[in-house]
Amino acid sequence: MINWLLIAIFAYFLLAVVSLVDKFLLGGSLSNPKIYAFYVGLLGSLAFLLIPFGFLIVPESAFVLIAALMSGSCQILGICFYFDSLKKFETSRVIPAIGGLQPLFAFALTWFFTGGKEALNSWQIAAFSLIVAGSVAIVYEPKALNLKSLKAVALPAFLFALAVVLAKFVYVALPFVSGFLLISVGSVSTALLFFVSKEVRTQAFKVHSMAKKNTTALFFANQAGGAAAFLLQSYAVSLAPFAFVAVVNALAGFQYMFLFFFSTLFSVYFPNVIKEKISRKIVFQKIFSIILIALGLVIFAVK
Repeated sequence: MINWLLIAIFAYFLLAVVSLVDKFLLGGSLSNPKIYAFYVGLLGSLAFLLIPFGFLIVPESAFVLIAALMSGSCQILGICFYFDSLKKFETSRVIPAIGGLQPLFAFALTWFFTGGKEALNSWQIAAFSLIVAGSVAIVYEPKALNLKSLKAVALPAFLFALAVVLAKFVYVALPFVSGFLLISVGSVSTALLFFVSKEVRTQAFKVHSMAKKNTTALFFANQAGGAAAFLLQSYAVSLAPFAFVAVVNALAGFQYMFLFFFSTLFSVYFPNVIKEKISRKIVFQKIFSIILIALGLVIFAVK
């Protein structure tokens, strides 16, 4: 269990860094979420370089093939809606809100698809609850909770959860690399569908406008980090038992921990880039939340 836990935690460390850069880019030249999702999906085609080496195995089961394509498609659609909400709301509000809902959706979807056969024991449910509670508490702010913001994050959270659960079915049936390649086919195909939009067609390849603002290198470097994080997260999903798929999602609490540290650091030294509210009350709230997440991890490690 320790292996996939550590892999997932490192993936969320990378995602915390990526999310901060995403917020910066979405406020600049890459302000259209559809175009951003298009580029992210298109970069997934790099995985196809592995096909000539015999890594692609087409499954005999139609369900596995459909699950792989749907998983990739849900991932890109989730990214599109995620970027849209990230553009409208604060980074430290959107990401934890999605992370709080996503493991709950994954838990429910796992139970639904397996008929309740894959389930956590009482200790594991307690640990799962602590991590989810800590993930929500780390940014809890009553004034920030409203129907509009909840609607904005509910859809990407559900799509991300569905993508992960479907991916687990694929990894159970196929070797990891083959399953990842098939899921990438779904991602790239969905990204290309954005070309139906005239807006995307006219803006997608205006890379020169990005260059003028010195964001081209930053964008591609950030997406490389995001791709590495997604690969590690996918590998953690493939290693974890089916019942623990929701736990991999819940470990996103570590992403919010890292996000809090980075946001605080930037607020102090680079307030013009990212500005977060810092007070004694907020610091105590973060510490309490981190303790909850840590307790949940300890229970998973020893039980």
